[in-house]
Amino acid sequence: MDWTKLKESKLLRLEQIGESLRKTGKARALIGFGSMAEQERVDAYSDLDFLVIPKKGFKTELIENLDWLTSISPVGYYYQFTADGYKLFYRDGIFCDFGILEACLLPDIFKTFALDKLLACSRIFTSEEACFKDPFQNERRYEQRFPIFAASLTRMIQGYERCPESALEIISFLEEHTPINPFMKKMITGIAEDLIAKRSSFNVE
Repeated sequence: MDWTKLKESKLLRLEQIGESLRKTGKARALIGFGSMAEQERVDAYSDLDFLVIPKKGFKTELIENLDWLTSISPVGYYYQFTADGYKLFYRDGIFCDFGILEACLLPDIFKTFALDKLLACSRIFTSEEACFKDPFQNERRYEQRFPIFAASLTRMIQGYERCPESALEIISFLEEHTPINPFMKKMITGIAEDLIAKRSSFNVE
């Protein structure tokens, strides 16, 4: 099997999906996750893991009519596994795992994604207490395995209404334990503080 060709075919398919979405005029963005976000990791077993952000009013249409996917290449099988998501297999072996979500839900999704990464890296910052670890769910028994870190979690998960505050707490936590890229810190804190200011202004009005 030509692994280089297989990798190129998956990246090309993602580009084709993006172009197909653009032509519909009904999508704002296509966001890759996993190896699709870090394409140097793409291999023979990678799927196309992505989110589609529809323009306002077009979510239902993109979910109910998958022509923007099925018109690209012959499809062998697909099914809807959540209200917002599908799993789809092309006949050439490329597998898609995707969701279609409104833009207003993105802040909470990215906050959760950032927190998942932080939990996964806990052992880098401190030793892990002896406990029954679930190899498939890193967050299970986390408070027993990393009691010091666990005490900080409530400040990093403040809910949908306080995503900017949660982001600032995550940045603060990371700064205490590891060097942070100054450009990324400035960008994230700037966005978070701007959102907090805008919300405060809106509440006053």
